[in-house]
Amino acid sequence: MVKKSTSVEEATGLLAHCRRDELAEALVSAARLAATRSALPQCSHVLLVAEEASNVPGARDQDGGLRLVVNNLEIALEERVPATVETVGSLTVPAMVLSDYISGLRDEEVTLAVDTTRGRQLRIACGRDSATLAGGGPADFPPVPDVGEGGLTLDVDAKALVEAIGRVEFAASKDVERPVLQCVLLDVEAGQVTLVAADGFRLAKTVVRQATGVQVSTPVVVPARALREVRRLASELDGSVRLRVNGTGSLARFEMRGAALTTQLMRAEYPDYRRLIPAEAETSAVAYRKNLLQACGLASVFLKEVGLGRGPVRLQFVPGGEEQLGKVLVSSRSEEVGDQCGEVDAKVDGPELKIAIAAAYLASALQVMKSEQVLVGATVPMAPVTFRPADEDGFVVVVMPLFVAW
Repeated sequence: MVKKSTSVEEATGLLAHCRRDELAEALVSAARLAATRSALPQCSHVLLVAEEASNVPGARDQDGGLRLVVNNLEIALEERVPATVETVGSLTVPAMVLSDYISGLRDEEVTLAVDTTRGRQLRIACGRDSATLAGGGPADFPPVPDVGEGGLTLDVDAKALVEAIGRVEFAASKDVERPVLQCVLLDVEAGQVTLVAADGFRLAKTVVRQATGVQVSTPVVVPARALREVRRLASELDGSVRLRVNGTGSLARFEMRGAALTTQLMRAEYPDYRRLIPAEAETSAVAYRKNLLQACGLASVFLKEVGLGRGPVRLQFVPGGEEQLGKVLVSSRSEEVGDQCGEVDAKVDGPELKIAIAAAYLASALQVMKSEQVLVGATVPMAPVTFRPADEDGFVVVVMPLFVAW
């Protein structure tokens, strides 16, 4: 219940009560996104806004309670925490400090109040624990960019989007020298969105067909870091996530119940992924995923001294006879440690083939697949290798092989 109404600019007080676990969960994301090194100190702060519900008909349950805002000038996150608000108001406090303190509290109800008698301070009370944290006014906090109207708008099924992001984001590059590959391509077409990530050595592509509201085909290049937060925010959400892109293609906003994330977009051309995915394979093998993954794990034991999963796992595809299954030989060797070889039953079509793949890339390609069986395809030893679920179209992981002496 709200007893006093004050705008963000005029606020001199804040009094709200909420659950510790819900506040702590929201603050973890805020602290993760808050800038640690910035010329603008407020970029390391979280803005706390206690406000009353607007009671606007048709609102998507995104107003009222305690709103948390963090803005590192590249990504802005707004998340709502259910709260009983006695006095509306706002202030900013260091995100990391507040997150660590709230996470360490024991009791469940937290009271937050602004003390203006000695500057602007946040008073925190939770059971037998209390603290005072120096804060700042909202006027200095960087505003969340406005996406506006006139651009792209579409609604995507939340569960499908969460699954799709998890399928591709692992393949995005971590190399700051290649910023466009630190992003995920959302190739928006009528009725579907294709997600693609690549780092120069591997590529992952999947398709979300539960999308509505698309009028034109549009490529949207989104930082992988932003999509990982979208995935977390929507992980337990029923319904849809709304994606809005401004008319110039520089900003995107993901809106869902209780949260919204606004991010700068990479205004650069993403590599043509269609040319990087082999159209066919001369040799293919269908095998149980868990068996391949187990064999890969055993092979990796002999490659640990190489570090970072760069050691090569050798795969040899051996066709079977007319009434006999083929097999995939999974082996590794090390001058210092030794060597090993395991066999995995598989339905192998095409000529016998030997390839080698970095252990970490092979493991990640198999782990991201959730199907019981996987289809592995290759053409020649140094051509890209494809991994697909045996029972699904639209999802593929492509990995560049390594050159090894057999």
